[in-house]
Amino acid sequence: MARARRARRVTLAAAGAGPSTGPTRQTQAKFIKPSFARWIDQGAVTGVMLQAATEIESVYFAKTSGLKIRPPQWERVSGGAAAPLAERIAIANRDRYGPWAHRLSQRFKRGGPPALETTVDIVIDQAIAAAIDAARRWRKGTAKVVTRRALLEYAVMAGWAPYADLDRFDAAHDGYLGTRWAA
Repeated sequence: MARARRARRVTLAAAGAGPSTGPTRQTQAKFIKPSFARWIDQGAVTGVMLQAATEIESVYFAKTSGLKIRPPQWERVSGGAAAPLAERIAIANRDRYGPWAHRLSQRFKRGGPPALETTVDIVIDQAIAAAIDAARRWRKGTAKVVTRRALLEYAVMAGWAPYADLDRFDAAHDGYLGTRWAA
């Protein structure tokens, strides 16, 4: 009896009438290329945006490296100063990352999009932009525009791109951003 049921199930699956024999949605999601990597391949991320993303990532990791879980040390340790950051990272944090993050945070508090959170999710955590759009109930493509705009703003603040590039970007993507980006 069991053999007959198995034979029928195998025959139906071979005919395409039974349960599908492909990967699950969760397995497929594991093999999707991260959104930021796809944008680079598509040419949607310019060189200054990529430079900004690289610096944001290095500063972010330097700032959050102390938050990692360490195994407990059982021997007595006297307190001391924190290890100094590399000079390049410290300068980038003080001159570019800090003011940029503060500006995006203040904009969010005034009702703008959560650009800092979205940028960290996509650039550092390698999240999928469509998942962010769905979670926030945004129009498709909004997370991409918000992230690219935040990276371009970082590049402008760093002096790597002219302010006119930011104006052109805002004019081209006004339907997504509206007036929420007013500084």
